[in-house]
Amino acid sequence: MVKPKRKPDTWLELAVANAGMRLGLRGMSWALSWAIVRAAIGHDPSAEEVAAWWKENPRTAYREQAAFRKAFPEFDTPARLFVTREAKALVNEFVASLPKGGALKQVRALEEATIRIGYMPAGL
Repeated sequence: MVKPKRKPDTWLELAVANAGMRLGLRGMSWALSWAIVRAAIGHDPSAEEVAAWWKENPRTAYREQAAFRKAFPEFDTPARLFVTREAKALVNEFVASLPKGGALKQVRALEEATIRIGYMPAGL
C-alpha cells in the first residue's frame, strides 16, 4: 500500500520537496535576500536590483532566482513567504541591522534568518 503524500507544513519542507535539499535551501536564501532588498528599497526588486544591492554578480542572482523558482514553482515572487507578522518582523530586523548605503552579505545572520523563515508554517 502506498502512503498518500502529506502536505508540507513549513516553507522549507515545501522547498525541499520541490527542489531537493541543496536547491531548496538556495531558493529559500534567494527569497530572503529578495525580501530584504524589497524592504530596503520599497518595491519588488528585479534580479538585477537584488544583485546590485548585495554587490554580487547578476549571474549569481539569476542562478539563485532559478533555484527559488524550482523550489516554489507556483510563486511569481517570494512575497508570499513574507506575509505573516513574524516574517515581516524578521526581515525588518535584518534590514535595520545593516549599514546604511547597502551591505555586503552578513552570511551567518542571513543563513540563520533563512532557516527561521523556512520553519515558519507554509501558508498554502
